[in-house]
Amino acid sequence: MSKRETPPRKKVGRNWYVCDRQGKIVEGLAYDTGNGYYFYSGWRQEPGVKQKKKTRKDYQFGRDYDEAIYLFRQWQEKDKSFSPINYDSVMENGGLIHTPDDAPKGSEIVEEYDEDGFLSAYAIQHEIDDDEVWRRARSLILQDIREAAKKLGFPCLLEIEDKLLKHREIPKLTIQNIRDFFWDHNGSKPQEKRMVRLAINEFMEYVKDSDVSSMDKFDVMAWNEFLHSDGHSSNFINKRIERVITCLNFYLKNFEKKKRQENQHKAEIKRTVDLIKEHTDKKSAQIKDTPKTFSVKTLKKLFKKINNDRQFVLINLLALNCGFYAKDIEGIKKDMVREKDGLTFISYPRDKTQKTSPRVIVLWEKTTSLLQDYMNDNPNNTDYVFLNKAGTNLKVPSIQKKFRQYKAKVKNEDKTDINFKSYRDTVASSLVYKVDNTDLITVTLGHDFGGKKKMYWKYIETNPSEIKVVADILYDKFKAVIDAI
Repeated sequence: MSKRETPPRKKVGRNWYVCDRQGKIVEGLAYDTGNGYYFYSGWRQEPGVKQKKKTRKDYQFGRDYDEAIYLFRQWQEKDKSFSPINYDSVMENGGLIHTPDDAPKGSEIVEEYDEDGFLSAYAIQHEIDDDEVWRRARSLILQDIREAAKKLGFPCLLEIEDKLLKHREIPKLTIQNIRDFFWDHNGSKPQEKRMVRLAINEFMEYVKDSDVSSMDKFDVMAWNEFLHSDGHSSNFINKRIERVITCLNFYLKNFEKKKRQENQHKAEIKRTVDLIKEHTDKKSAQIKDTPKTFSVKTLKKLFKKINNDRQFVLINLLALNCGFYAKDIEGIKKDMVREKDGLTFISYPRDKTQKTSPRVIVLWEKTTSLLQDYMNDNPNNTDYVFLNKAGTNLKVPSIQKKFRQYKAKVKNEDKTDINFKSYRDTVASSLVYKVDNTDLITVTLGHDFGGKKKMYWKYIETNPSEIKVVADILYDKFKAVIDAI
């Protein structure tokens, strides 16, 4: 359940109480729809509130639904009515004062009456055995070991507490924690805060809101690849990187916790910042990126590494056959795969937001065979061809991250920093000098036709055999790669 989603609640009297996942009322636990915090509804009657020594914050249980219920029940289980034993009194008098209703059997009751014969005062005294003394001592130690050290006169208990703290598990720190802290405490203008949050949310898509300590370079490299894809401007790329680092550094400088927790989190954040600086490339406005293409040798090595992952083999082969971005792979739907005149082709519709034209790409026989086998072996109830383990369509971050992992295992003989986008650059560079009619390149890559040629968009897929020349040129160049699959 997300933080801002109102939890299930039921009304009891005048109060609304939270319900657990079994639908049972957690009496006493309320939810503030304004700030998203769970709190104890009877906090105003708690000791210390009227003296302003405590506020509602002392009875809040966070914003997480399941964690709040757990913490509240743990808090409820504590014996709040427990009062520490005055052991000096026990030893001297051999007893304790109780109310008449709580008086143990065999207690001596001393009563005082006023002039009219009414009971005005009473005292109850009884002997306490050793087991009762130790039971209460144990209860005091478990509730507050530091208070017990004072009451019992055992300073050694403080040493035990220190040892326990050293071995206590430190809560994990996530990118989402850092983002929320920045949003709640940073004093920047609202517009800039929104832009930082947007950059962090985008970054989180590639790191899956992972624990900061478990983040690796592949997460950062996948994010970097996204930044440099789809023709993003130098200002877009540089601002995105700077804002993520700004958010991390703000948390690093302003977060205050116990020393051990703070030191561990500092090290984790510094490591994350270093990863971002090392594995992201800021783009110069004056220098245009040189296309990064695959050599045949590099492709053969890459496909050899991924040969056991049949889904990823097909994804990479489609990218090489069609010049696809990872975004294009994500968007492939079943009805885009069509047949006509004995040819199998993909008809990719126009993306109006990107001002691209429709694309029609004839598939090689090898690609067609693998694609048909994959679709037959992996039927699903969605429109998409490629799904992840969760049953939803495969996303760009997953594709790019897996590509990075395989690429790291391949020694690139050209010494170029290839990425998934290199498939598109490779296809384009392979066609540019070998296709006489450049409109065929436009149809393959989805570039905007421009001018009056737009009126012919609807006729593109009526005769796929005219476009087959593009597939033949690419097949001849990469035949050694295709035959090895």
